[in-house]
Amino acid sequence: MFGDPYIFNYRNWLFISAGAQGDLGEWGLVKRIDSQYHMLVYGYWDFHTNNAYGGNILLPKDRMDRWLKQAMEKEKPV
Repeated sequence: MFGDPYIFNYRNWLFISAGAQGDLGEWGLVKRIDSQYHMLVYGYWDFHTNNAYGGNILLPKDRMDRWLKQAMEKEKPV
């Protein structure tokens, strides 16, 4: 449904954002702790809503590693 995620990495923090056609999207703030990924804040938005949720959800390491690898390959200069 959404395009490729945009991932901004700063030290042990990741900001992940993805959207579709400029009218809806989602984002998350993730912290890497001991090679595990914890989503601390998740949000989504569309024309009529803008919501954020807090918590501590452990994300699958293999999926996060794949997303990070894809993001790094996409940013390499051609």
